[in-house]
Amino acid sequence: MKDLFHAFVSLVRQMSKECSDRTVIVRPHPGENSTTYERLFNHLPNVRVISDGNVIHWLLGAEAVIHNGCTTGIEAFLLDKLVLAYVPFSSPFDVDFPNDISTRAATINELQKCLDEKPPPSKEAERIFSRYYGLTKGDVSWPYVLDIIKRISPPKAAVPNIRRLRFVPDNREKIRHVFPSLTKRELDAFLYKISFQEGDPFSVKTQMLADRLFLLSPS
Repeated sequence: MKDLFHAFVSLVRQMSKECSDRTVIVRPHPGENSTTYERLFNHLPNVRVISDGNVIHWLLGAEAVIHNGCTTGIEAFLLDKLVLAYVPFSSPFDVDFPNDISTRAATINELQKCLDEKPPPSKEAERIFSRYYGLTKGDVSWPYVLDIIKRISPPKAAVPNIRRLRFVPDNREKIRHVFPSLTKRELDAFLYKISFQEGDPFSVKTQMLADRLFLLSPS
């Protein structure tokens, strides 16, 4: 991971020079400390380190997305973006699927060539992707997921007395960084959106049990 980190740092610095007329957005992983990247790239005028907000907006505006084993590459593939996997060396920890549906580049020169030529996704990438994704483009998955949930008949189990349970808050700094919040307001808004999309309003009671822990039940 350290070697890959340094490889991407070198890549960003080179990209800043080669693409001086473009803005290079560095999107740290949620588990990373963005200040590390800010310190490394603050002298580069066309490089911005942005970790807040939903990544989808940046993907929609991007000319190309460069990653290594990242699910963001899958999202970019679905949006028909130029998706490049920078793989300067192989590792037992490589995440193959996002890289396999991307155009691979082992060197910065290869990457620059791909940016210039903008190759379309290969037939092999489309075939690999179809093994994991069963919907046609333009379709959405949530109706299928909800349909399966509705048909599940879980075994009956004794419901514990919630008032007697004690939940210890998880105050680990890394967990707080990766999952900064989940409020009752956010959860209620999400459930309302599902109800709206279903076209069949339903009412769900949300009860907060502990920090970022809720009990959902019919109201």
